[in-house]
Amino acid sequence: MNRKFSLFIFILAFIFQTSNGQGIGIGEWREHLPYKQTRSITSGGNIIYCATPYSLMYYNLDDYTLKRLSRVEGLNDMGISRIGFNEDENTLVIAYENTNIDIVKDNVIINMADIYNSTAITPEEKSIYNLMFIDRFAYLLCGFGIVVIDLDKVEVLDTWYIGPDGSHLKVFGLTCDDTFFYAATEEGIYYAERNDPNLAYFGAWSKDFSLPSPNAVYNHIAYNNGVLFANKYSPEWSNDSIFLRKDNQWLYDSELFINNDVYSLKVLDNQLYVVQVYSVRVVDANLNLANVIWTYYDADCNPRDVTLLKNSLWIADDKTGMVNQEGYQKYRPYYPNGPLNADVFDMSVEDENLWIAPGGRNLSWGNVWKRASTSYFVENEWGSISASSPGAEGLDTLRDILCIAVNPYFSTQVFAGSWAES
Repeated sequence: MNRKFSLFIFILAFIFQTSNGQGIGIGEWREHLPYKQTRSITSGGNIIYCATPYSLMYYNLDDYTLKRLSRVEGLNDMGISRIGFNEDENTLVIAYENTNIDIVKDNVIINMADIYNSTAITPEEKSIYNLMFIDRFAYLLCGFGIVVIDLDKVEVLDTWYIGPDGSHLKVFGLTCDDTFFYAATEEGIYYAERNDPNLAYFGAWSKDFSLPSPNAVYNHIAYNNGVLFANKYSPEWSNDSIFLRKDNQWLYDSELFINNDVYSLKVLDNQLYVVQVYSVRVVDANLNLANVIWTYYDADCNPRDVTLLKNSLWIADDKTGMVNQEGYQKYRPYYPNGPLNADVFDMSVEDENLWIAPGGRNLSWGNVWKRASTSYFVENEWGSISASSPGAEGLDTLRDILCIAVNPYFSTQVFAGSWAES
């Protein structure tokens, strides 16, 4: 095989930072997880909750503390898909990708594995894409339909199979007005009367054929001030389309909504927040573009979800943790200390200093093309080096760091080997 194998040397004494962090006791565990890649955010009481794929962090505005919540502290799974806070029940709902659910109520974590353990659902259908609350009920949007949970009793109340003839249908989003539920699915948008006593019966649901593409995949939906918004998913890069229904007519406004990948449609404080791949667009109740966030001014904008607390915007960002908009053109990121990512292919320890190679290769010994980087745990503090680090610009041509070694005679000198140079 013709493979390039590159070696490079880091001299890193100048970037080590001391830390007064405390160690852990005998028999105790401590997690070392990345917290900059976040995907879902919510608020309740005076606390902001933000989910990574691996765990949670939460920021308390009463005492300004940032804490973690992972399997070490009692969560029952990993792979968080979505979180939401129900004010009526003072309850945090954590939905995992595999349909496992944790309910955090009165500081107690209650696991609900009803969907996860169900034999009526195929493994391919076991996904939770989003959730919505009405009063004490949580509506989980799943790979087979809609599951309704009574948060007061902490039990599954009902399951709605809304596809034709009761077939299983992927439901990605749900919203409602005073009269109807509207579900965004893999085969268009379905609607049903909210006061129908038998919403579990597929005959209660009808398909909206008035859409320009009635059979397309719609993965986000929201309602605000008499207007219904729906995002039509496109497998092509940056080509999602948001349609709005006003006065019983579906419209497309290319100036208000640009085509781009959409991660969330959320109505907060009577405004629609459109979370796209590189921006957050805010549309007011009169369908005017009120704001667009393109950058945090010292970091790129990669938003995935948003929430409001006391009129302050909080963003779950894919690269910057959770970001608070503190004022005009002023943003502040929050995240606990941790490695750059969760990838570990090789490790080296010397003088209690840990270094990680996060690269990889496929089963044919070919490249997986992970950008060159490394994380290190020195004096109880995590740091990282990537192509954006000062003095490490040469890393931008390297891929797949497979091996790493600390010089046993000079522990601030580290050698790392890459699998390819591009």
